[in-house]
Amino acid sequence: MHARAPSKAILSGEHAVVYGRPALALALCRYATVELEAAAGLGTDVELVLDSLNTRERVRLDQLDPLQRQLQQRHQDFLDGDLPIEAVMAQPALLFQYALSLVPECWSAIAGCRLRLSSQIPLGAGMGSSAATVTALLKAVSGYAGKPLATPQLVALVTRCEQLQHGRSSGLDPAVCGRGGMLRFQQGDVQPLPASLQQGWYLFDSGKPDCSTGQCGSQVRRQFGRSGIWDEFAEVTEQFQQALLGASPERIHASVRQNQRLLERIGVVPQSVQQQVRELEQQGASAKISGAGAVSGNRAGLVLIYAPDRTLESLSSQSAAWQPLQMDTMGAVYESDR
Repeated sequence: MHARAPSKAILSGEHAVVYGRPALALALCRYATVELEAAAGLGTDVELVLDSLNTRERVRLDQLDPLQRQLQQRHQDFLDGDLPIEAVMAQPALLFQYALSLVPECWSAIAGCRLRLSSQIPLGAGMGSSAATVTALLKAVSGYAGKPLATPQLVALVTRCEQLQHGRSSGLDPAVCGRGGMLRFQQGDVQPLPASLQQGWYLFDSGKPDCSTGQCGSQVRRQFGRSGIWDEFAEVTEQFQQALLGASPERIHASVRQNQRLLERIGVVPQSVQQQVRELEQQGASAKISGAGAVSGNRAGLVLIYAPDRTLESLSSQSAAWQPLQMDTMGAVYESDR
C-alpha cells in the first residue's frame, strides 16, 4: 500500500502567519510518497528507508516513547533559549521516528514492516517537504493499521512534528498538505477558497538556502518579533485574496510585488534573488519568494512568478527551468493494495 501528500506554495503571508496574521496558500502537484510493506527479518521493529537522503534506519517501536520525551525536552530547551533549533532534530530520521511515536495505537499493525519514504519535493525549497512527508507517513501508517486519521487529527499531529522540526509552526503547511486545494489560514482556522488559478503562474527554484527554515524564523523573530510590520503583511494578504477572487491581473501583480517588498524588509530575500525579481518586473512580470527564504547565502528556495500576458522565452533565458503552477485538490490520499 502507499499514501501520498502534496507539497505547497505560499501566495501571501509567509512569516506573518506565525504571528497570527492570515496567509494564503495552495497545494501543489508534487508529492511525498510512503510505501509500506511487510519485510522479513525485522521482528517487531520497523525499517525506515529515506530515498531522498539515501539512508535507512531500523527503529525499535518500544523505544519511541522515551525518544518522544527526549525530543520534546530538546524543543522546550530551544523555546527557553538554551538550545539552537538545529540541535533539536540532530538527525533527519528523528523527525519520522517522532511522527511514529505519536500513533502508538498503530504500532502492533506496522511491526515487521518496511516504510519507504520518497519525494518529488526539493528539500529546503519552501515547498513543505517535511510536512508533506510526515503527512504521507501518518496517512500510510494509520490507514494500514485500519485506524485512519480524520483530517483535523492528521493536521494536528503533523503540526506537532513541524514544531520540533522548525522551532515554531503556525500549522499552515500541515493544513495545506493534508487538505489540498487553495486556502486561507489564520491561527488554526482554515477557510477553503473558491478561487481558481488563472494561467500565467510559474515556479522557479532559486536553490536550497544555506540556512534552515528554523534558523531563518529564529533570526526574523529576534529582529521583528514585536514589529508592526506583520499588520502590513495582513493588509497585503487581504488585498491578495480579493484580487484572486476577482481574477484581477492588475491587482494580483500589485499584491505579489507588495508582498515581495515586505519580505525584503525583514531580510529573507538574498540580493541575488532581489535582482532576479527586479529584472522580471522590468519585463512586466511579478515575482516573490514563497516560504521562509534565507537570511544568509544567495539562494532562497521557491520563487513564484506571475506573468499572465508574457511568453516565458521573452522573460528569462532560464525560463526552461520554470514549471507551470499546478494545484492539487485531493490533499493526502491513502491507497491500499490489500
